[in-house]
Amino acid sequence: MAASIDTLFSAATGDPGENVDKNATYLSAKLSADGESISLEDSVFSEGDYLIIDSEVVLLGAGTAITRGQKDTTPATHSEGSSVRLWGGTEILSNTFDATEGLSVIRARGDIEAWYGIGIGTTVKYVCQADPERLEIFFPMTQITPENADVVFVTVWHWGSSKEDKSANFHACMYK
Repeated sequence: MAASIDTLFSAATGDPGENVDKNATYLSAKLSADGESISLEDSVFSEGDYLIIDSEVVLLGAGTAITRGQKDTTPATHSEGSSVRLWGGTEILSNTFDATEGLSVIRARGDIEAWYGIGIGTTVKYVCQADPERLEIFFPMTQITPENADVVFVTVWHWGSSKEDKSANFHACMYK
């Protein structure tokens, strides 16, 4: 007898998945450690967004103005072409566990190349990049049993497959 879907998954996105707007781009010019404005290849962020450039978090102000060294990070020099992502990404799936349900694997995939993050509580703990040849990733969770009321979530960052692409579909499943 085949197992029912409910016995396999803790949580899963529905079909056709979650539509996510582009939430990453690249620096179009070098940013010095004392720079106060940012040059981006695409305008995909809004005033008040926190952005990650390498390991530094900045706060985007009006226009191209930025406030450096946010979230306990240190201002640094960033090369032209450095990746710029929305801090925290865009959540595509979350599940609150009750301490009785195990979690063995998280699977995530999308229509295009992307980075995926797995978080517990409010913190992204693991990040993995899917590439054009492998648009799907698996996060083995070593059969953990999240604590009572722990929230486990999947987040995504993507650059679009071309300048014209502004969104893409992404799927995720949490296996028991």
